[in-house]
Amino acid sequence: ITDVVLTNGVLTELDIDLVPLVPFDLVGTVIDGLTGQPLEGASVLVTNPDFTLSTVSDAIGTFTFPAFFAGNYNLLVGKWGWVTVCEDDRPLSASAPEPVIVLQRGYYDDFALDFGWTVASTASAGAWERGIPAGTIFNNQESNPGSDAQGDCGEQAFVTGNDGGGAGNDDVDDGNTVLTSPVFDLADVWAPQLRYHRWFFNAGGSGNPNDRMRISLDNGTTTVVVEEITASSSAWVPRDYLIEDLIEPSSTMRLIVLITDDAPGHLVEGGFDRFEVLSTSSVGVGEPLSAASLDLWPNPSEGRVRIALQEGQEGTLTILDATGRAVAGPVRVQGGSLELDLSVPSGTYMAQCTLASGERIIRRLVVAR
Repeated sequence: ITDVVLTNGVLTELDIDLVPLVPFDLVGTVIDGLTGQPLEGASVLVTNPDFTLSTVSDAIGTFTFPAFFAGNYNLLVGKWGWVTVCEDDRPLSASAPEPVIVLQRGYYDDFALDFGWTVASTASAGAWERGIPAGTIFNNQESNPGSDAQGDCGEQAFVTGNDGGGAGNDDVDDGNTVLTSPVFDLADVWAPQLRYHRWFFNAGGSGNPNDRMRISLDNGTTTVVVEEITASSSAWVPRDYLIEDLIEPSSTMRLIVLITDDAPGHLVEGGFDRFEVLSTSSVGVGEPLSAASLDLWPNPSEGRVRIALQEGQEGTLTILDATGRAVAGPVRVQGGSLELDLSVPSGTYMAQCTLASGERIIRRLVVAR
């Protein structure tokens, strides 16, 4: 409102016309990318600075938000057994096309949505919880992470205690806390690969820190330790494993993440994020998986994707479709990042980077246009 003259001690009355927002019913559809059929039971989250709305797709894959107001929103859609799709700043209005979200098959969880991981704890504090990490500092080092692992949807992760404040305020104390995934079926997945990011911090207390983080796989009859971490690190650490090298895949797989605080007590914090299991069938099994880091973002992508290789590494990158056919590349990648504009249909692809040493890194890339 402009050109209003105010005089000290004089009441100025203004008549203001407010134009009401016109609500409409927002309707969209979730589709299975493999079958092309509607997908029931997908979680749909729509947010902007003013609204946070959630629902679930029905038996014909439809989701509805009644009395919706036009604007730009962040859209997040996912279901256990499918790869989450996130779109930022999408305009939604009565005149805009109804959103159709295609979810590709795969086990993926960046914890932006709640897919039903369970928590059991004997510790007096610091049980696993899902949320936006509230960072804490101990001796100038991050104890509880201050953010989730980068490159996924949303900002959530699982962390051990998340009250913030002092480093010892909500860490794991006097016992253990166990995070367990929902069941995932790998009986018909050829050469499945496990990927995740983990955080473990252990310091302070009396004597040398003696606590641990243990990550295990269970196939319904056998449990094996994937890795046991005792070395403290103030960082998200990415890990890759061929599951067949560890345990026989089955239809009743679970991942188990334990953190324990053994006597005498110490400062113990853990985090877990960006879980996924994918098939390496289209890029060849028997290839060594590299400990080097290759990041792709955004992922899912609308076609334009940035690729970053660990500093000091260089290699050749090729993008492959589900049949193993190269659809982009090869291109040279060195420490730092480059950007690719992929002219490919929506679907799941493999980014294969062969390092100068001969090691091979495999990453899944989802294109959702």
